[in-house]
Amino acid sequence: VYPVIHKLVGGDFFLRLGRDYVRRHPPRSGCLLTFGRKFPEFLESYRPAGGLPYLVDTARLEWYRHEAYHEADGVGLNAAALAQVPETSYGRLGFRLHPAVRLLASDYPIERIWRANQEDRPDDGPIDLNEGGCRLLVFRPVWTVAMETLDVGRCRFLTGLQSGLPLMQAVSEACRKDPGFDVAETLRFCFEKGLFTGFYSV
Repeated sequence: VYPVIHKLVGGDFFLRLGRDYVRRHPPRSGCLLTFGRKFPEFLESYRPAGGLPYLVDTARLEWYRHEAYHEADGVGLNAAALAQVPETSYGRLGFRLHPAVRLLASDYPIERIWRANQEDRPDDGPIDLNEGGCRLLVFRPVWTVAMETLDVGRCRFLTGLQSGLPLMQAVSEACRKDPGFDVAETLRFCFEKGLFTGFYSV
């Protein structure tokens, strides 16, 4: 589940990490797919890794990819299905996101860190941790887990919908974070990526 963390800290340190994690969070189920869920949280308070603050969000990204891969399937919503919804009802309209959708915001360039540590990836040189963070969408269109970088407005919009906000309130939250937020382009993006599986009235 955590091959990038293994590569970043080395085999010996990762073995120590694993042993300490198992002592604190022993498996309590016969299904090991969920074992490791608390590893990012564990890293937050793990003093020997305190000098590598980007490890926590990198671990979150790896766990989200693991979850997305094993998550339930979902059929993307066809935009034509909204044709019967009157505009007066838009304010009460909510969207169900695909079960595999995960959203992650980090103060560190964890996407670059993750990609730089993939097999057969060319060396792009050192990564400056001060270059800024990123906002990521993790999802599984069909069989393969994918990632997209998001701007602040689009990330806030999807986070709002995921938390149960109706469409217009999610748009308002996105515009508050990003005055240039383009709702039409964002909805087009969501339908093209199959991020919506249904809608409902709030």
